[in-house]
Amino acid sequence: YYLNATDAAAGNNNFIPNPATWSYTANTTVWVRTDSAYCPGEWQPLNFTFGTDLPLITNADSVTVCDNDLNNTENINLGTYRNLFTADAAATVRYFSTLANAQANTPNIPAAQTITGNTTFYYRFKKAGFCDVIGKLDIVFKQSTPTALLSAYTICQGSSITLNAETTYTAWLWKKGTTVISTTNTATLTGGVYTIAFTNASGCVFTKTITVTESPKPIWKLSGYNFTGCDDNFDGVIPVNLDVVTNSIITNASLFTVHYYLNLSDAVAGNNNYIANPSAWSYSANTTIWVRANSPHCPPEWKQLDFKFGPNIPLITSTADQDVCDNTLSGSTTVTLSDYKNLFTADNAVSVKYFDDLTKAQNDLPGEDISATQTITANKTFYLRFHKTGFCDVIGTLNLKFKQPKPSTILKDKAICPGTITELDPGSDFDGYLWSTGETTQTIDVPVGNYWVDLYWNGCVYRQNVKVTAVALPVITAVEIKGSTVTVQVTGGNPPYQYAIDSGNYQSSNVFYNVKGGDHTIFVISADNCAPVTADIYVFEPYNVITPNGDGFNDVLNYSGMLKKEEPFMQIYDRYGKLIFAGDQANRFTWNGTANGKPVPTGSYWVVMHWIEPGMNSLSEYTGWVLVKNRD
Repeated sequence: YYLNATDAAAGNNNFIPNPATWSYTANTTVWVRTDSAYCPGEWQPLNFTFGTDLPLITNADSVTVCDNDLNNTENINLGTYRNLFTADAAATVRYFSTLANAQANTPNIPAAQTITGNTTFYYRFKKAGFCDVIGKLDIVFKQSTPTALLSAYTICQGSSITLNAETTYTAWLWKKGTTVISTTNTATLTGGVYTIAFTNASGCVFTKTITVTESPKPIWKLSGYNFTGCDDNFDGVIPVNLDVVTNSIITNASLFTVHYYLNLSDAVAGNNNYIANPSAWSYSANTTIWVRANSPHCPPEWKQLDFKFGPNIPLITSTADQDVCDNTLSGSTTVTLSDYKNLFTADNAVSVKYFDDLTKAQNDLPGEDISATQTITANKTFYLRFHKTGFCDVIGTLNLKFKQPKPSTILKDKAICPGTITELDPGSDFDGYLWSTGETTQTIDVPVGNYWVDLYWNGCVYRQNVKVTAVALPVITAVEIKGSTVTVQVTGGNPPYQYAIDSGNYQSSNVFYNVKGGDHTIFVISADNCAPVTADIYVFEPYNVITPNGDGFNDVLNYSGMLKKEEPFMQIYDRYGKLIFAGDQANRFTWNGTANGKPVPTGSYWVVMHWIEPGMNSLSEYTGWVLVKNRD
């Protein structure tokens, strides 16, 4: 390769010595010569030209990057500044930190970069049909200028504050949210959060957020607090914890310094003559004080507070005396204190607690009240503490006088004869009487029974019981009849006994002899001389002979009285012991002197009878001979 045609035509040694590393810096023509051992040399011109560079808006530019947050570092994206060099979207770009790297096209860097000072970057643009070109970008690192004047502020609720920024800035922008407040160095702000942007001569913007806090005014709610109190422990003083009152009457009390004054002038002046120990304040009469709320940002406010004594529950009486009777004479009696509530009040809305000590009633401590049911053995005073919503508690004094009645020493149980009456008399030394019969006289006449009488004395009533019982009468347990002898057996009642038969005289012996046949009544009385007890008997008249001849006289042996007896038995035997007749209900225990329908021979026959007298338990009997005379 030759740099001129002459050398190429001559074929001398002035050719390009190192063709592998040849280059050109402008449009250039070189000749290439080929030589052959058998043919003449030949040469041709070669024209080397520069291609068309990709056109740039500028080959070098600079931009300012602001460190507005003053942290001495900023993150940038080199792609942001591409359009400073070209707007051709078909061109591609690579970024380099040095010119040499850009020229060598390696190594490139990412578009995202962090800078801490002035920095230069290189852009290598490429597009088909054009030669690559390099653009230089100088980054000028600038910082914003902070303000030394603005901070957070607190203002009174509903007011505003005027702030002035430094005049050294070139621009100011005060905003509340998206609303522009001011574009000068002065702005009037109410409560809220503001963003303030201040631009310095470098064009960097210092942005600061400030908060203007509204300090609230006292939120008074006097109507929500009851300034009427009760002397709950009855010492004449009502304690009030004004610290508690503060939180009740000022919703946002923690934001203020609160003092209480005994007069208005001190409250207005806000001096040190306030109540020194508000948590232990008390009043003993209706009292007016003033509460003052002091704020570091708002004018002070004060209110009047009227503390009053509440109304007491109206009582019929504050002291009641009542008698309590031990009507059972047991030495004690049980009372129900709730029964005495109506002595003090008839208001059903009033509740009551009971105490056995005045101090306890006044203090009303938990567990010190007593049950409404109490047992007393002597005079006793109780205290009733009454309560009703909207009123102050009051205490009533209940004096109970323990009293006892007296019993009768002469009214005793009595025993009387059955069917009679007796007089009951407890004596004349009582104030009144009420018998279980309804009578109110000192004495009553009554039969057998259980009775009581209420004896009134000393304002009390003693109920005394008395029994009137019937004397136990003797009981005839047996009557033995043997022939004409009657023996009476008696138990019970009060001996000694007296005996009589029919209307005869009473005798001490229980045996009666030679009793005629027929119906008889036995009478027995005891030592009580009550009405006699009786027993009806039948005594059989013995037959010595019968003559069954049909003449109507002594024709039959008639013991039909056996029909009145219990378990009657009758049999007749001949002298040989042969049974010839058995009495029963059918033949009415009557024998006509026959056996098997034929008259028996004249002779003596043995009669055996036994029975039980009605109502008795013992067996009575009769045996004897009867002569039968027939016509044979």
